[in-house]
Amino acid sequence: MKKFLLLIFLFILPVSSAYPLFTPVQGIEDTYIKRVVKSPLQNYLLYASSRNNLFKSSDSGLTFTNIFSITDDEINHIFFDDKLADIVYVVSNRRIYQTVNGQVQKLFSCPDETVVLSAAKWKGKMYAGTANGLYSADCDILNWQKLSFLSADASVYFIEASPDILYLATSMGVYALSEKQEAKRIFVSRDSVEEDRGLIPQVIKADNRDSNKIWLGTNKGLFVSPDKGASWNKLYTPGLNGLSINCIAQNLQGENILYLGTAKGIVRYNIKNDAPMQLFEGLPVLNVFWIDFTASGQMYAATDKGLFNDNYCDPLGTGKDLRDILANEPDITDIQQAAVRYNDAQPEKILKWRRELKVKALFPSVNLNYAKSIYGTAGTNSYDGKSYVGPRDWNVGFSWDIGELVWNSHQDDVDTRSRLNTQLRLDILDEINRIYFERLRLKKEIGDLHLPENESFQKGLRLKELTAMLDGYTGGFFSKRSRELSSAKVGD
Repeated sequence: MKKFLLLIFLFILPVSSAYPLFTPVQGIEDTYIKRVVKSPLQNYLLYASSRNNLFKSSDSGLTFTNIFSITDDEINHIFFDDKLADIVYVVSNRRIYQTVNGQVQKLFSCPDETVVLSAAKWKGKMYAGTANGLYSADCDILNWQKLSFLSADASVYFIEASPDILYLATSMGVYALSEKQEAKRIFVSRDSVEEDRGLIPQVIKADNRDSNKIWLGTNKGLFVSPDKGASWNKLYTPGLNGLSINCIAQNLQGENILYLGTAKGIVRYNIKNDAPMQLFEGLPVLNVFWIDFTASGQMYAATDKGLFNDNYCDPLGTGKDLRDILANEPDITDIQQAAVRYNDAQPEKILKWRRELKVKALFPSVNLNYAKSIYGTAGTNSYDGKSYVGPRDWNVGFSWDIGELVWNSHQDDVDTRSRLNTQLRLDILDEINRIYFERLRLKKEIGDLHLPENESFQKGLRLKELTAMLDGYTGGFFSKRSRELSSAKVGD
């Protein structure tokens, strides 16, 4: 029945519907990619960075070349010059570099006791955000000075250069800096308030279409200000609340759409409908550090498993071979149940504990003892004023804690285990769903396309990898059930 409903749903989708299907970008040897950026002046020019290498593409991302490497440092951020073509700034832990046509120039070295976290160019000045304050210098002179409006131990995590205001996401909150170097704190991290404890503003972005709107990504969700920071609202929408947000991006071709790179993948957020949707087709990673778009609207994602881009395609099921794809495939519900059972994350376990706690107070504590009996005591009213030690004998005692009928102290332990069990179950189901449907899409792609031998091998290897992952989550149930379905079909 569930398969039938799935078929009906997929066949009634419009043929023009398109969803992103991510594929790894070839030609980059590093697998831990921290940034990817497109030139604002040359649509075909892209840069990507790993921990130690900078890669350049001059053909809209078709090929990448390593143009700069550092061995004693780690790259944290890269960004283009907004007025001069082919100039990229590289922000590492210790320094800020400028690359021009392959030539590298050092612009800033931070003091030994700190590290560089972010940087920006704005209104003829360069800004360096460090773990111990903000530095500034005129672009022509580069005589760096530490700005005093931030405390000495304030960390500047990200700098956003909007047309009229420089926004700083710091450990003390968010600051707005004017061209006259006048600073105002517009968002406060209130460590004394319980719900904001540990709140870290990680990235800030001025909206591309509304100059008054600011988006703030934190380690505990997404905030928005409709009035340049005069007021803020946290989005408690399911799917956004509590997310650790690494980056915020907007595609100029998609109105009212926000893209979030998070510790749990990519989230596409429809601002108008307040509807988030996770994008994971073909993206076998969770931690997405950065997102950018080409002029044609193609998305590039920098992740801890490599650089990926999206290819828009018809969603699974609009083709005529859906029944063939689902043949011999276990139902997703069966796989979910097998995974939950195998990982001992079923909710029935918690319900059983709760039922047992309800009757625990009715059972007494039993004290069993085997010792000599002592009776009579000298100096008392015993018949002869003496005490006697009798033979060893068994003693049994029973006791009840009547208070446990109202509240059992073990309830706190059950509640804690329940939350952990629920989170484990949700994580398992999210991963199972992603792997299962990616496997179906890959199976369809292999069956539909006449692939070159090498590409066919790579996709076939990936299909086996996804199968092994499902078997790992289910204790071999997936392959076993597939063989049973195949045997039943042959028997028919």
